[in-house]
Amino acid sequence: MKKVLLVILFVSTISEITKAQSDTERRNWFLEGGLSFYLAPDWGTGESLVGGMLNIGYYVSPRSFLALEVGGYPQSKKIGTFTYYNTSNPSKIYTDGVITRESLTIPVLFTWNYMFDLSEKCYLHVGPSLGATMLSASDMYDPDDVEGKPSPNEAEETVFSFGANIGVTWNFAKRWFLDGGYRFLGNTTATFEDREVKGVTHQINIAVGWRFGKPKSL
Repeated sequence: MKKVLLVILFVSTISEITKAQSDTERRNWFLEGGLSFYLAPDWGTGESLVGGMLNIGYYVSPRSFLALEVGGYPQSKKIGTFTYYNTSNPSKIYTDGVITRESLTIPVLFTWNYMFDLSEKCYLHVGPSLGATMLSASDMYDPDDVEGKPSPNEAEETVFSFGANIGVTWNFAKRWFLDGGYRFLGNTTATFEDREVKGVTHQINIAVGWRFGKPKSL
């Protein structure tokens, strides 16, 4: 349900932007999307994740902008085996099955950035990030309907997220730009596998963006 509400919120935000506005009002909005890496999370399999990000923002002044960023990082990975009682094969009563852990991480962050010119078409941006991250993970068993299958690990939580980001933007066309950024992100405590997880993670984004119109600041 939370994921559905998140999608509705994001679509509604974009819809409001594209309603009857003048070019002067529209020109400060931008939209970007691309590849994202979620490094060293203490959740799910504990391995780094690869996913995507979508960012919608607004230049509030010639030197700063606000943005809403949504990321998505799915993962499915074999984490082990289990032994079950195989009634269909008398010659091999005890058989190994496969345990796969499926996880999904969705950070939703509001960011504010201040810009420093590096050249005529390139600038550095730095600022804080604040929001929440939705975490879900569950263990899948293959085969599933067998005797001896252990109890699955399942969890779904939403944690408070906060951090700082830095990046570089290159304006290679009037409305198009290429953006690369790094974010240090901390999360409040979650519970997984009967242990507390207080994740500190790192994000790296590589994205292409488009402006609804060229703002005065660029």
